[in-house]
Amino acid sequence: MREPLWLAVHARLRRLTHCMLCFVSAHVIARTLGRTGNDVLSRVRGMLLAAYSVQFVIDGIAAVRASLS
Repeated sequence: MREPLWLAVHARLRRLTHCMLCFVSAHVIARTLGRTGNDVLSRVRGMLLAAYSVQFVIDGIAAVRASLS
């Protein structure tokens, strides 16, 4: 069942507003975390990116194997 159009638009506007607030307050967040907090956050994001990349490759290999069988 499809949701009403206004609900989808409202959800997208909320996400857009949240992203805008994060971008606008990025300097405050970075200053609050400090150098060490930013370094830790950068490493955590790197680990997440690596995990997503590995999962993407595994999913691709599984799809190719499934199509060959």
